[in-house]
Amino acid sequence: MKNLQIHPFILIIFTLILTCNCSQHNPSKNMVTETNHILNDSEKLRNLFNAFLKKQTQIKLIRYKVRRIDTLVSGTIRNNTGVVTLQPDKNDLIVGFSFYGKRDDTSTEDFYVDNTLFKIALEHKFYYKKANYGKFVLGTPCGQMVVTDLIKIDTTITESSLINIDDSTFVFKSVTNQGSSIGTRELTIDKRTLIPNRITITKIHQQQKWKQSITFDLTNILINDQVTDNKLLNLYFKTGYARCENATARSTDGLIGKKVPEIVLHTFKNESINIRSLESQLVLLDFWELWCSPCVKSLPTIEEIANAYKSYGLITFGVVSDIEKATEYVKEKNFTLKQVKGNQELNSILKVNSYPRYVLIDRKGLIQSIYYGYSDNIELDINSLLLK
Repeated sequence: MKNLQIHPFILIIFTLILTCNCSQHNPSKNMVTETNHILNDSEKLRNLFNAFLKKQTQIKLIRYKVRRIDTLVSGTIRNNTGVVTLQPDKNDLIVGFSFYGKRDDTSTEDFYVDNTLFKIALEHKFYYKKANYGKFVLGTPCGQMVVTDLIKIDTTITESSLINIDDSTFVFKSVTNQGSSIGTRELTIDKRTLIPNRITITKIHQQQKWKQSITFDLTNILINDQVTDNKLLNLYFKTGYARCENATARSTDGLIGKKVPEIVLHTFKNESINIRSLESQLVLLDFWELWCSPCVKSLPTIEEIANAYKSYGLITFGVVSDIEKATEYVKEKNFTLKQVKGNQELNSILKVNSYPRYVLIDRKGLIQSIYYGYSDNIELDINSLLLK
Protein backbone atom coordinates (compact mmCIF):
# COMPACT_ATOMS: atom_id res chain seq x y z
CA MET A 1 0.00 0.00 0.00
CA LYS A 2 2.90 2.23 0.82
CA ASN A 3 4.56 1.46 -2.51
CA LEU A 4 1.36 2.32 -4.33
CA GLN A 5 1.45 5.81 -2.76
CA ILE A 6 5.02 6.38 -3.91
CA HIS A 7 4.47 5.56 -7.60
CA PRO A 8 2.21 8.53 -8.36
CA PHE A 9 4.76 10.78 -6.75
CA ILE A 10 7.53 9.32 -8.85
CA LEU A 11 5.34 9.62 -11.88
CA ILE A 12 4.75 13.29 -11.16
CA ILE A 13 8.49 13.91 -10.73
CA PHE A 14 9.22 12.05 -13.94
CA THR A 15 6.61 14.08 -15.78
CA LEU A 16 8.08 17.33 -14.48
CA ILE A 17 11.53 16.25 -15.61
CA LEU A 18 10.24 15.42 -19.06
CA THR A 19 8.44 18.75 -19.25
CA CYS A 20 11.58 20.58 -18.18
CA ASN A 21 13.65 18.73 -20.76
CA CYS A 22 11.14 19.54 -23.46
CA SER A 23 11.08 23.21 -22.56
CA GLN A 24 14.87 23.29 -22.71
CA HIS A 25 14.93 21.43 -25.99
CA ASN A 26 12.36 23.50 -27.87
CA PRO A 27 14.21 26.85 -27.61
CA SER A 28 17.27 25.14 -29.03
CA LYS A 29 15.18 23.79 -31.85
CA ASN A 30 13.77 27.26 -32.47
CA MET A 31 17.30 28.72 -32.56
CA VAL A 32 18.34 26.17 -35.17
CA THR A 33 15.31 27.12 -37.23
CA GLU A 34 16.13 30.81 -36.91
CA THR A 35 19.80 30.20 -37.77
CA ASN A 36 18.81 28.23 -40.82
CA HIS A 37 16.52 31.09 -41.80
CA ILE A 38 19.41 33.57 -41.53
CA LEU A 39 21.66 31.29 -43.53
CA ASN A 40 18.97 31.00 -46.17
CA ASP A 41 18.73 34.80 -46.43
CA SER A 42 22.52 35.03 -46.80
CA GLU A 43 22.45 32.32 -49.42
CA LYS A 44 19.71 34.13 -51.30
CA LEU A 45 21.81 37.30 -51.33
CA ARG A 46 24.82 35.38 -52.60
CA ASN A 47 22.71 33.83 -55.34
CA LEU A 48 21.36 37.26 -56.27
CA PHE A 49 24.89 38.66 -56.42
CA ASN A 50 26.07 35.81 -58.62
CA ALA A 51 23.06 36.41 -60.87
CA PHE A 52 24.06 40.10 -60.99
CA LEU A 53 27.61 39.18 -62.05
CA LYS A 54 26.22 36.90 -64.74
CA LYS A 55 23.89 39.68 -65.91
CA GLN A 56 26.89 41.95 -66.38
CA THR A 57 28.42 39.47 -68.83
CA GLN A 58 25.18 39.55 -70.82
CA ILE A 59 25.09 43.33 -71.20
CA LYS A 60 26.26 44.25 -74.69
CA LEU A 61 24.86 47.77 -74.60
CA ILE A 62 23.46 49.98 -71.85
CA ARG A 63 21.99 53.47 -71.89
CA TYR A 64 21.04 55.52 -68.83
CA LYS A 65 20.36 58.96 -67.42
CA VAL A 66 22.51 59.95 -64.48
CA ARG A 67 22.74 62.53 -61.74
CA ARG A 68 26.23 62.85 -60.29
CA ILE A 69 26.56 64.56 -56.92
CA ASP A 70 30.06 65.40 -55.70
CA THR A 71 30.43 66.38 -52.04
CA LEU A 72 33.89 67.89 -52.04
CA VAL A 73 36.43 68.16 -49.24
CA SER A 74 35.83 71.90 -49.07
CA GLY A 75 32.13 71.34 -48.44
CA THR A 76 31.18 72.41 -51.95
CA ILE A 77 28.50 70.29 -53.63
CA ARG A 78 28.51 69.80 -57.41
CA ASN A 79 25.34 68.50 -59.00
CA ASN A 80 25.43 67.50 -62.68
CA THR A 81 23.17 65.45 -64.90
CA GLY A 82 23.66 63.74 -68.23
CA VAL A 83 23.10 60.73 -70.43
CA VAL A 84 25.50 57.92 -71.35
CA THR A 85 25.61 54.93 -73.69
CA LEU A 86 28.15 52.25 -72.72
CA GLN A 87 29.28 49.37 -74.91
CA PRO A 88 31.80 46.75 -73.67
CA ASP A 89 34.77 46.38 -76.01
CA LYS A 90 37.27 43.57 -75.38
CA ASN A 91 39.62 45.10 -77.92
CA ASP A 92 40.03 48.24 -75.83
CA LEU A 93 42.80 47.33 -73.40
CA ILE A 94 42.68 50.69 -71.60
CA VAL A 95 39.14 51.03 -70.25
CA GLY A 96 37.46 48.03 -71.88
CA PHE A 97 34.51 49.82 -73.45
CA SER A 98 33.29 52.49 -75.87
CA PHE A 99 30.94 55.25 -74.79
CA TYR A 100 28.83 58.19 -75.82
CA GLY A 101 28.40 60.90 -73.19
CA LYS A 102 26.58 64.20 -72.87
CA ARG A 103 26.49 66.39 -69.77
CA ASP A 104 23.43 68.62 -69.67
CA ASP A 105 25.29 71.81 -68.73
CA THR A 106 27.70 71.62 -71.69
CA SER A 107 27.30 72.20 -75.40
CA THR A 108 29.61 69.30 -76.23
CA GLU A 109 29.32 65.56 -76.73
CA ASP A 110 32.00 62.89 -76.29
CA PHE A 111 32.38 59.75 -78.37
CA TYR A 112 35.05 57.32 -77.25
CA VAL A 113 35.52 54.59 -79.88
CA ASP A 114 38.52 52.40 -80.73
CA ASN A 115 40.68 54.13 -78.12
CA THR A 116 39.99 57.48 -79.79
CA LEU A 117 38.16 60.38 -78.18
CA PHE A 118 35.99 62.56 -80.39
CA LYS A 119 34.85 65.84 -78.85
CA ILE A 120 31.90 67.42 -80.61
CA ALA A 121 31.18 71.16 -80.37
CA LEU A 122 27.42 71.22 -80.99
CA GLU A 123 27.04 75.00 -81.14
CA HIS A 124 29.74 75.57 -83.75
CA LYS A 125 29.35 72.22 -85.52
CA PHE A 126 32.93 71.01 -85.49
CA TYR A 127 34.81 68.16 -83.87
CA TYR A 128 38.34 67.20 -83.03
CA LYS A 129 39.85 63.91 -81.98
CA LYS A 130 42.58 62.57 -79.77
CA ALA A 131 43.91 59.04 -80.24
CA ASN A 132 45.30 56.99 -77.34
CA TYR A 133 43.78 59.32 -74.76
CA GLY A 134 43.69 56.45 -72.28
CA LYS A 135 41.91 56.62 -68.95
CA PHE A 136 41.88 60.42 -69.14
CA VAL A 137 38.65 60.13 -71.17
CA LEU A 138 36.84 59.61 -67.86
CA GLY A 139 38.07 63.01 -66.66
CA THR A 140 36.35 65.02 -69.38
CA PRO A 141 33.03 66.67 -68.40
CA CYS A 142 31.05 64.09 -70.38
CA GLY A 143 33.35 61.25 -69.32
CA GLN A 144 32.56 62.05 -65.69
CA MET A 145 29.03 60.77 -66.32
CA VAL A 146 30.34 57.25 -67.12
CA VAL A 147 29.62 54.57 -64.49
CA THR A 148 31.89 51.60 -65.17
CA ASP A 149 30.29 49.51 -62.38
CA LEU A 150 27.34 48.91 -64.69
CA ILE A 151 29.34 46.57 -66.89
CA LYS A 152 32.22 45.43 -64.71
CA ILE A 153 32.87 45.66 -60.98
CA ASP A 154 35.99 44.76 -59.06
CA THR A 155 35.32 41.56 -57.11
CA THR A 156 38.94 41.11 -56.04
CA ILE A 157 38.51 43.41 -53.04
CA THR A 158 39.18 41.26 -49.99
CA GLU A 159 36.86 43.18 -47.66
CA SER A 160 33.35 43.15 -49.06
CA SER A 161 29.83 42.38 -47.91
CA LEU A 162 26.26 41.95 -49.12
CA ILE A 163 23.51 43.85 -47.33
CA ASN A 164 19.80 43.24 -47.72
CA ILE A 165 17.97 46.58 -47.82
CA ASP A 166 14.38 45.66 -48.58
CA ASP A 167 12.31 43.46 -50.89
CA SER A 168 13.50 45.37 -53.95
CA THR A 169 17.18 46.20 -53.39
CA PHE A 170 20.43 44.92 -51.89
CA VAL A 171 23.88 46.49 -51.55
CA PHE A 172 27.34 45.24 -52.49
CA LYS A 173 29.83 47.12 -50.30
CA SER A 174 33.60 46.98 -50.67
CA VAL A 175 36.22 48.61 -48.46
CA THR A 176 39.82 49.44 -49.31
CA ASN A 177 42.32 50.50 -46.67
CA GLN A 178 44.94 52.83 -48.12
CA GLY A 179 46.99 53.46 -45.01
CA SER A 180 45.89 56.84 -43.74
CA SER A 181 42.58 56.72 -45.61
CA ILE A 182 39.68 54.33 -46.05
CA GLY A 183 37.62 54.11 -49.23
CA THR A 184 34.21 52.51 -49.54
CA ARG A 185 32.16 51.74 -52.61
CA GLU A 186 28.48 50.84 -52.34
CA LEU A 187 26.39 49.53 -55.22
CA THR A 188 22.64 49.55 -54.64
CA ILE A 189 21.32 46.82 -56.94
CA ASP A 190 17.75 46.31 -58.08
CA LYS A 191 16.73 42.71 -57.28
CA ARG A 192 14.33 42.59 -60.21
CA THR A 193 16.57 43.94 -62.98
CA LEU A 194 19.92 43.00 -61.35
CA ILE A 195 21.28 46.40 -62.39
CA PRO A 196 22.72 49.03 -59.99
CA ASN A 197 20.66 52.21 -59.71
CA ARG A 198 22.90 54.01 -57.22
CA ILE A 199 26.66 53.98 -56.70
CA THR A 200 28.26 55.83 -53.79
CA ILE A 201 32.02 56.25 -53.46
CA THR A 202 33.35 57.64 -50.19
CA LYS A 203 36.84 58.35 -48.92
CA ILE A 204 37.68 59.24 -45.34
CA HIS A 205 41.13 60.48 -44.35
CA GLN A 206 41.62 59.37 -40.75
CA GLN A 207 44.55 61.62 -39.85
CA GLN A 208 43.41 64.82 -41.53
CA LYS A 209 39.78 64.02 -40.66
CA TRP A 210 38.22 64.88 -44.00
CA LYS A 211 35.61 63.13 -46.06
CA GLN A 212 34.45 63.34 -49.63
CA SER A 213 32.00 61.37 -51.72
CA ILE A 214 30.55 60.86 -55.19
CA THR A 215 27.04 59.53 -55.73
CA PHE A 216 25.62 58.41 -59.07
CA ASP A 217 21.82 58.10 -59.26
CA LEU A 218 20.68 56.25 -62.39
CA THR A 219 17.29 56.31 -64.10
CA ASN A 220 15.81 55.32 -67.48
CA ILE A 221 18.19 52.36 -67.71
CA LEU A 222 17.90 50.41 -70.98
CA ILE A 223 19.98 47.41 -72.03
CA ASN A 224 20.69 45.54 -75.27
CA ASP A 225 17.65 45.49 -77.59
CA GLN A 226 15.86 48.05 -75.40
CA VAL A 227 18.31 50.67 -76.70
CA THR A 228 16.83 51.89 -79.98
CA ASP A 229 19.05 54.96 -80.44
CA ASN A 230 22.60 53.65 -80.14
CA LYS A 231 24.62 56.74 -81.05
CA LEU A 232 27.81 54.67 -81.20
CA LEU A 233 26.56 53.05 -84.41
CA ASN A 234 26.44 56.33 -86.27
CA LEU A 235 29.25 58.83 -85.83
CA TYR A 236 27.14 61.50 -87.52
CA PHE A 237 29.64 64.32 -86.97
CA LYS A 238 32.16 62.82 -89.41
CA THR A 239 30.04 63.86 -92.37
CA GLY A 240 27.95 66.68 -90.94
CA TYR A 241 30.58 68.61 -88.99
CA ALA A 242 33.93 70.20 -89.79
CA ARG A 243 37.07 68.70 -88.32
CA CYS A 244 39.09 71.28 -86.43
CA GLU A 245 42.82 70.65 -86.69
CA ASN A 246 43.72 73.46 -84.27
CA ALA A 247 41.55 71.95 -81.58
CA THR A 248 43.19 68.61 -82.26
CA ALA A 249 46.59 70.17 -81.82
CA ARG A 250 45.42 71.86 -78.64
CA SER A 251 44.31 68.57 -77.16
CA THR A 252 47.47 66.73 -78.17
CA ASP A 253 50.04 68.67 -76.23
CA GLY A 254 51.84 65.44 -75.48
CA LEU A 255 52.02 66.52 -71.85
CA ILE A 256 48.99 64.72 -70.44
CA GLY A 257 50.03 61.64 -68.49
CA LYS A 258 53.73 62.52 -68.80
CA LYS A 259 56.19 63.35 -66.04
CA VAL A 260 56.35 67.08 -65.43
CA PRO A 261 59.57 68.45 -66.99
CA GLU A 262 62.43 69.72 -64.83
CA ILE A 263 61.14 73.16 -63.84
CA VAL A 264 62.46 75.63 -61.29
CA LEU A 265 59.95 78.26 -60.23
CA HIS A 266 61.07 81.62 -58.82
CA THR A 267 58.89 83.54 -56.40
CA PHE A 268 58.64 87.33 -56.38
CA LYS A 269 61.10 87.22 -53.46
CA ASN A 270 63.56 85.20 -55.59
CA GLU A 271 63.02 81.94 -53.73
CA SER A 272 63.67 78.89 -55.92
CA ILE A 273 61.26 75.95 -56.02
CA ASN A 274 62.03 72.79 -57.97
CA ILE A 275 58.64 71.51 -59.04
CA ARG A 276 59.78 67.89 -58.89
CA SER A 277 60.60 68.32 -55.21
CA LEU A 278 56.87 68.74 -54.61
CA GLU A 279 56.01 65.13 -55.45
CA SER A 280 53.67 63.48 -52.93
CA GLN A 281 51.50 66.58 -53.20
CA LEU A 282 49.09 67.87 -55.84
CA VAL A 283 50.27 70.95 -57.71
CA LEU A 284 48.08 73.43 -59.56
CA LEU A 285 49.68 76.06 -61.80
CA ASP A 286 47.56 79.07 -62.76
CA PHE A 287 49.05 80.96 -65.72
CA TRP A 288 47.50 84.44 -65.72
CA GLU A 289 48.16 88.03 -66.76
CA LEU A 290 46.63 91.33 -65.62
CA TRP A 291 45.53 92.28 -69.14
CA CYS A 292 43.53 89.02 -69.38
CA SER A 293 40.04 89.73 -68.00
CA PRO A 294 39.05 86.01 -67.69
CA CYS A 295 42.27 85.47 -65.71
CA VAL A 296 41.50 88.27 -63.29
CA LYS A 297 37.88 87.15 -62.98
CA SER A 298 38.84 83.59 -61.99
CA LEU A 299 41.62 84.55 -59.56
CA PRO A 300 39.31 84.81 -56.49
CA THR A 301 37.96 81.33 -57.22
CA ILE A 302 41.47 79.90 -57.58
CA GLU A 303 42.35 81.62 -54.30
CA GLU A 304 39.40 79.88 -52.62
CA ILE A 305 40.37 76.48 -54.05
CA ALA A 306 44.00 76.98 -52.97
CA ASN A 307 42.98 77.80 -49.39
CA ALA A 308 40.31 75.09 -49.19
CA TYR A 309 42.66 72.28 -50.27
CA LYS A 310 45.98 73.47 -48.89
CA SER A 311 45.70 71.34 -45.74
CA TYR A 312 44.83 68.28 -47.85
CA GLY A 313 48.02 68.38 -49.88
CA LEU A 314 47.40 70.89 -52.71
CA ILE A 315 50.05 73.48 -53.57
CA THR A 316 48.91 76.26 -55.89
CA PHE A 317 51.02 78.81 -57.76
CA GLY A 318 49.99 81.81 -59.78
CA VAL A 319 52.36 82.21 -62.73
CA VAL A 320 52.57 85.78 -64.08
CA SER A 321 55.16 87.71 -66.07
CA ASP A 322 54.43 91.34 -65.10
CA ILE A 323 55.83 90.97 -61.59
CA GLU A 324 55.66 94.62 -60.50
CA LYS A 325 52.00 95.23 -61.39
CA ALA A 326 50.97 91.74 -60.31
CA THR A 327 52.56 92.34 -56.88
CA GLU A 328 50.53 95.51 -56.42
CA TYR A 329 47.30 93.83 -57.57
CA VAL A 330 47.73 90.76 -55.34
CA LYS A 331 48.50 92.97 -52.36
CA GLU A 332 45.49 95.22 -53.08
CA LYS A 333 43.14 92.21 -53.24
CA ASN A 334 44.70 90.54 -50.17
CA PHE A 335 45.37 87.35 -52.11
CA THR A 336 47.50 84.80 -50.27
CA LEU A 337 48.07 82.65 -53.35
CA LYS A 338 51.83 82.27 -53.85
CA GLN A 339 52.96 83.92 -57.10
CA VAL A 340 55.93 82.91 -59.23
CA LYS A 341 57.60 84.53 -62.22
CA GLY A 342 56.41 83.56 -65.66
CA ASN A 343 58.66 83.70 -68.74
CA GLN A 344 58.92 82.47 -72.30
CA GLU A 345 61.05 79.47 -71.36
CA LEU A 346 58.44 78.23 -68.89
CA ASN A 347 55.66 78.87 -71.39
CA SER A 348 57.54 76.92 -74.02
CA ILE A 349 58.15 73.93 -71.73
CA LEU A 350 54.46 73.67 -70.78
CA LYS A 351 53.23 74.89 -74.19
CA VAL A 352 51.30 77.85 -72.79
CA ASN A 353 50.10 80.08 -75.62
CA SER A 354 46.78 81.33 -74.25
CA TYR A 355 45.42 82.59 -70.93
CA PRO A 356 44.25 81.63 -68.45
CA ARG A 357 45.87 78.21 -68.54
CA TYR A 358 45.79 75.74 -65.64
CA VAL A 359 48.02 72.68 -65.20
CA LEU A 360 47.21 70.03 -62.60
CA ILE A 361 50.01 67.67 -61.52
CA ASP A 362 49.43 64.58 -59.37
CA ARG A 363 51.43 63.17 -56.44
CA LYS A 364 53.63 61.14 -58.77
CA GLY A 365 54.64 64.20 -60.73
CA LEU A 366 52.44 63.31 -63.71
CA ILE A 367 50.52 66.01 -65.56
CA GLN A 368 46.92 64.91 -65.16
CA SER A 369 44.97 67.76 -66.76
CA ILE A 370 45.40 70.99 -68.70
CA TYR A 371 42.54 73.51 -68.73
CA TYR A 372 42.13 76.17 -71.40
CA GLY A 373 40.18 78.65 -69.29
CA TYR A 374 38.63 78.22 -65.84
CA SER A 375 36.35 75.22 -65.33
CA ASP A 376 34.55 73.68 -62.36
CA ASN A 377 36.32 70.49 -63.41
CA ILE A 378 39.49 71.84 -61.81
CA GLU A 379 38.06 71.37 -58.34
CA LEU A 380 36.34 68.11 -59.31
CA ASP A 381 39.62 66.69 -60.62
CA ILE A 382 41.45 67.74 -57.48
CA ASN A 383 38.92 65.75 -55.49
CA SER A 384 39.20 62.77 -57.83
CA LEU A 385 42.97 62.73 -57.36
CA LEU A 386 42.55 62.91 -53.60
CA LEU A 387 40.35 59.81 -53.85
CA LYS A 388 43.19 57.80 -55.37
